[in-house]
Amino acid sequence: MNKKSYTKYSLILFLIIFFYTCELSINFNNSENKITSLYIANNNSISIIRNSDNFLGHPNFDARISTDIVSNPCHLVIDKNDRLYVANYGIETVTIFNNASLLSGTIKTPNAAIDNNSIKRPWAIFIDDNNNRLYIANSGNDTVCIYNNASSITGNITEETLNIISGADIDNPTAIIVDDNDTLYIGNSDINRITVFAHAKDLIGSIDTSTADASIDITISNTPQSIFVDSNDRLYITDTSNNQIVIFANASSLSSSLTISEAVATIKDNINNPTAIFVDSNNRLYCANAGDDTITIYNGVDEITGIDSVNAIATITNVTINNPKSIYVHNDVLYAANNGNDTITIYKAASSLIGHDLNSYDDIITVTAGVSTPVSIFIK
Repeated sequence: MNKKSYTKYSLILFLIIFFYTCELSINFNNSENKITSLYIANNNSISIIRNSDNFLGHPNFDARISTDIVSNPCHLVIDKNDRLYVANYGIETVTIFNNASLLSGTIKTPNAAIDNNSIKRPWAIFIDDNNNRLYIANSGNDTVCIYNNASSITGNITEETLNIISGADIDNPTAIIVDDNDTLYIGNSDINRITVFAHAKDLIGSIDTSTADASIDITISNTPQSIFVDSNDRLYITDTSNNQIVIFANASSLSSSLTISEAVATIKDNINNPTAIFVDSNNRLYCANAGDDTITIYNGVDEITGIDSVNAIATITNVTINNPKSIYVHNDVLYAANNGNDTITIYKAASSLIGHDLNSYDDIITVTAGVSTPVSIFIK
């Protein structure tokens, strides 16, 4: 091979390696830098803002679901198939939208809706991605409706729900969750009780709460507004009127009738009328306190035991926090939905927040960006 041919083949080999490396880099970057979206349930609309983990300044919304098809939305969730589900308290329906991450402009038509006599003032919803089931907590008729094959729901469902939980242990359900162990937890505000069903995927037909596997009674009139189950099988409950968070270990194995005296731990320090809780992958608990317009943060909640067993490591007190109704942590970014002043406040490097009377924040989304008395947020 002469020198000219050698140079030619070397150049070709270099270009092959270069473009292959670039393709690997692009694929890697795409997998690591997926664009996240913030979904906000307002008083009569849904606002969607893209690239929520990297906000700079005061962003405008990228899409809005109009008042024509949502009314007083109390809760929203997104499943693994990119479907958005909205619980509409005002018009007593659950509306469903495909391709949530691609929605843009003003959306006036849903892809599906659950609109029948079983749905009464839906307050909370949950998607069990493991079993493709939709759970709807109805505060208007004290039931939980369950739909199989949630990702396949199409059209306007007017037939009565086939799978319904009812009975004495459901009364004004306002919180609902299914954990990774297939255990269903229902928070009932009027009887101050958490009702627990193991093997939730097997709940079919008419189910009476007398068949529940466990219940947890919250003393006095304490309205458990928020429940959360972490990756360590710990159940967290907002004991609202008692100004504390109650924690039960081995949540998916709970049985019989329990009281908060049997909890493995409680948190009281700087808790004031807690309305929402979130536990991140670093075992940090974030609590939204409507009583004094703060967010308090606690470390190592996967291991704590005892009464009043941990002190807050951080307290956010700035003026943007006003009647916080919902909080969410995603990619180490903390979001707080402030019902009292029409804002979403954002804190980056959430796992590094420490100290009290923290007044700074990284960004704030105001009413000019499509926020109005927000009650629920979701990040995907």
